[in-house]
Amino acid sequence: MINIKKRTRAYDGFLKIDVVKFDHQKFNGLRSGEISREVVVRNEAIAGLFYHTAEQKYWFVEQIRIPTLSEENPNGLLVECMAGMVDEGETAEQALRRETKEEIGYSLKNVQYLSTFYSTPGGCNEKVALFFAELDQQISEGGGNLHEGEDIRVIKYTYDEMVKLYQSDKIRDAKTLIAVQWAMLSKMTAERL
Repeated sequence: MINIKKRTRAYDGFLKIDVVKFDHQKFNGLRSGEISREVVVRNEAIAGLFYHTAEQKYWFVEQIRIPTLSEENPNGLLVECMAGMVDEGETAEQALRRETKEEIGYSLKNVQYLSTFYSTPGGCNEKVALFFAELDQQISEGGGNLHEGEDIRVIKYTYDEMVKLYQSDKIRDAKTLIAVQWAMLSKMTAERL
């Protein structure tokens, strides 16, 4: 059992960071001493792997992700499944549809919920609901929300190109890895039936 002794907001900007002081019952039955952890506090999020049936391509987005800047990724660009935050009063699927319109510019059909998971449980409380859907009709320009500073480009891959990206270790985003592995497993399962 965890006993929260104190929770303090240490930072309240684009990200929110709380300092949590707690103790807990250890697996050996003894009580721990007081522990302090920083927690990045986020709303729930959604992500979607999209397929355009007429093009026979999977659609991803590419945008700057500042935390990925490194010698390995000097431009900070990351190819990933489209994702966004769930706004207050929205369901995960409503957020998926809104974010898709903003970032991709399409409506969706045949939406399928895949899973919900913690993105980085060692330091962040964010949970991501992952979906698969087919792109339906173009309903806006896409490209992201300008007032949020988004600049998003759509990247399209055939199934084989997507698998090559996976096999060559080019996918660096966990939600995208999960989605691509789901697509690969789904195809393998369908081929066996």
